[in-house]
Amino acid sequence: MIFKVLWKISIQFRNRYVEWIAVKLLFPVAGVIQKKSPGQITVDGLLQLPEHTFGHKLGEHMRNYKLDFIPGFEEHDMKHLLLGYAVSVPGEIRLSAFEFGTGNRSFMTLSVFLLGIPIAMDLWPQMIEDFREGKKNKSFRKLQLKKLILSDFENLYRITPKNPLIQDERNLELNSVAI
Repeated sequence: MIFKVLWKISIQFRNRYVEWIAVKLLFPVAGVIQKKSPGQITVDGLLQLPEHTFGHKLGEHMRNYKLDFIPGFEEHDMKHLLLGYAVSVPGEIRLSAFEFGTGNRSFMTLSVFLLGIPIAMDLWPQMIEDFREGKKNKSFRKLQLKKLILSDFENLYRITPKNPLIQDERNLELNSVAI
């Protein structure tokens, strides 16, 4: 019993620690070195698109999580929706393992992946699986997701490496999103 309580406390501490590191260190540093993209994507703008589009589903996804886009990180948020990784600390760590597997060596991917290794031992089996999945899907890294905003979402996610509807716990936090 005491072990379970201590385990839950350690997971909560880890999540708060990673969130603090991301907000106070990684996002500001990455914001300086990340390529800025012309034309800011907004949640309200995406929600104006036809309901069947990837852009509209992305707008719903962001609204459901009460998030706005961080300039330069829009495609990262798109990957959460397409690949089915939760918007949470474990979801971020697992998405970074997938991206590392595809060959992505950006500052953010490396930072989250390397930070996740020592502090998320409970996720190691999933991280290994995600890394291997990324290695099998190296071409996913080259997709320009912003160009797919007007694509039919149902058709688009059928061709993604991981279909969000058939995922395990990665999809638990996405259940509120109408996909």
